[in-house]
Amino acid sequence: MEKMILGTRFLALGLIIIASGCIGIPESPNENKYETLNKTTIIVCSSGCNFNSIQDAIDAAEVGDIVEVSSGTYYENVEVNKKILLSGRDTGNGFPIIEAWGHGSAITLTENGIVLEQIHIKNSSENYMHPGAGISVYSNGNIIRFNRIDGGQSGIYLSNANNNRIQENEAKNSKYGVDLYNSNDNIISKNGMCLAPSYNLVCM
Repeated sequence: MEKMILGTRFLALGLIIIASGCIGIPESPNENKYETLNKTTIIVCSSGCNFNSIQDAIDAAEVGDIVEVSSGTYYENVEVNKKILLSGRDTGNGFPIIEAWGHGSAITLTENGIVLEQIHIKNSSENYMHPGAGISVYSNGNIIRFNRIDGGQSGIYLSNANNNRIQENEAKNSKYGVDLYNSNDNIISKNGMCLAPSYNLVCM
């Protein structure tokens, strides 16, 4: 079951989320497969491969490439500014973690048609003067799925972002699960939320 979101402003606190509790991340997504254009896979890992920074790998990628992130913790803020698949892979120590250290949004999408999946995101900014989200979206037609977000002002924030699909993500310890501003025709389904206790909100 899915719900299409229309309108200019809606703070999703479960009213538009189809959820039966906080969810995990499936090992093998079996729908909405990403069709690559160049079919080049760039591997990111903590050591022993060409890239140990997610941002460096994105900068090196071409449109249509896959950036595959191995297990490990990556201390950075990532901007995805081209149409790629950014995918986490459990290589033995769990899905990869992006640790934002309280600075801004951990991941920002600024290009259309991105697929973002299977990433654990921690500690985006909760500063009300400079709020951040686990994932900030400023583009259209993206697929955001199977991610786990812990902390930040919002789990996922969309601004002037249309026709995105947000499915089977988990957000906890944020003020808002999914926060939409001037964003239309987005499909939000099967997401789980455990919002910050300090805001007197409960798991859904």
